[in-house]
Amino acid sequence: MEWQHKPAAFVSYGGVSAGTRAVQMAKQVVANLRMLPIGPTVSIPFVNEVVADGVFRPGKIHETAAEQVLDELARTAGVMRGLRGGTY
Repeated sequence: MEWQHKPAAFVSYGGVSAGTRAVQMAKQVVANLRMLPIGPTVSIPFVNEVVADGVFRPGKIHETAAEQVLDELARTAGVMRGLRGGTY
């Protein structure tokens, strides 16, 4: 399966909870696909407050979270590549 042994990261948005419950459910799905959901996520609560004229305007907290997610995703992808035999 092409998804097996690959890391998965999540970005969620919404109201108060910023879609965190949806992420928890999605993590179970990707785990059943034999993927590895990484811990850090980007959560954007009250998304309407950071969108102006249809454009997302990230704050420092969003940028920092995105950097952490991408760093962890890259680190995990390197480790998981060994499990896939380096062919993907």
